[in-house]
Amino acid sequence: MFNFILENGFFIYQYKLFLNLFFMYLIYFLFLKNETNFKLNRFYLIFSVLFSLVIPFLNFETFIENENIFNFNLNEIDISKKNFTQNEAFFNEFDIIFLIYFLISFIFFFFLMKEIFFIKKIIYKNKVIKLKNINFVLLDKKSSSFSFFNYLFISKDIFSDIKKSKIVLHEKVHIKQFHSLDLLFLEVLKIIFWFNPLIYLYKKSISEVHEYLADDGVLKKTKNSVSYKRLILEEVFYSNYNIANYFNQLTIKNRLVMMTKIKSSEKSKFKILFALPVLIVLFIFSACSDEGEVINNETKKAKTSKIISEGDNKNNIKEEVVLNTAEVMPKFIGDNNAFNVFLSKNIKFPEKEKAEGLQQKVFVSFVIDKDGSIIDVEIVATLAFNEKENKFKGRVEVSPGFKKEAIRVIKFSKWKAGEKNGEKVKIKMSIPITFRLS
Repeated sequence: MFNFILENGFFIYQYKLFLNLFFMYLIYFLFLKNETNFKLNRFYLIFSVLFSLVIPFLNFETFIENENIFNFNLNEIDISKKNFTQNEAFFNEFDIIFLIYFLISFIFFFFLMKEIFFIKKIIYKNKVIKLKNINFVLLDKKSSSFSFFNYLFISKDIFSDIKKSKIVLHEKVHIKQFHSLDLLFLEVLKIIFWFNPLIYLYKKSISEVHEYLADDGVLKKTKNSVSYKRLILEEVFYSNYNIANYFNQLTIKNRLVMMTKIKSSEKSKFKILFALPVLIVLFIFSACSDEGEVINNETKKAKTSKIISEGDNKNNIKEEVVLNTAEVMPKFIGDNNAFNVFLSKNIKFPEKEKAEGLQQKVFVSFVIDKDGSIIDVEIVATLAFNEKENKFKGRVEVSPGFKKEAIRVIKFSKWKAGEKNGEKVKIKMSIPITFRLS
């Protein structure tokens, strides 16, 4: 089960994302968290998330010296509709995992939409006054002030009380610096990566920095910091919106400590340079691929048995894939040690294509890495079925159902790495899979 998960690109991406986020946050926690360079801290946290999200997608293999990959072509696997109908009950744990994933993601999406809906409802039900590009939403009930983009939600008594204007100033900093954009971005990431605890940690830290920035903005414009601190202590927790910046959102203690802390020196900004070695290591780990260039000086062909259209005649199937070369031998690990038997038992004819009577021959290529894992699975060509000539001819675009099923079953297979002169080597395999109805 664990190996199966790691061999799928989605899970490999999550693994790299977690490592990237973890080490980037470790730098923040050790060197930047307790500094008063709040703008720099906000930039670093947002950059860390973006860097961690993007870097696994990049590939800079052109900067690496390529190695040879041996190329083998497997004979056609031709399985009729009868074979597929026998596999309707095949338990696909990969599909179950993704079903659970999308279900929980939908729940998070639902709650985000619910919050946005309630905020819009508050705007609709209360008086709105626009002053200098800021929409003041005047609340009838006593409530802690909060902001969402250019909307500032505030109780009527606070709006009319000049002594509490510092609260308005606090929320204006949130609005002018687009703090809601950060929070909304993190909420979207929670929908996609709800299982990653570091996303929640980043959101908490970014929200914390937002409050420090807002407090700092108030203290720069007021001489009476004592009254502002007293005002913070008087505020009551009323708001509970994850996507809104609201006054007194975090623990009062942390905010008061930061306000009384001596400002960090300009030299302290250079602490961010501690992140450079980590960035370089993560860059190499996530982005640089050791995939080599396929050489076609001599394409060696593997001997496999061909499964005929009638699914009940399986006595002719050989039980092992054997390459007709003594130099390089990858070996399939599966039911009865036969790759073709594995395919016949596990491929399912897509319901949509079956209903439409669609038939195609799909040519799939994949690479067996040095550790035996399957990488670079792709559809290289597709032929359509010509009913008049009763054969497959003419290149067409692969049907989505056939593409998904062919790639799924190839990724689900297990192989031992090939060897040449006692050393592990990469091998590129190519196999035609015929989706036939008769």
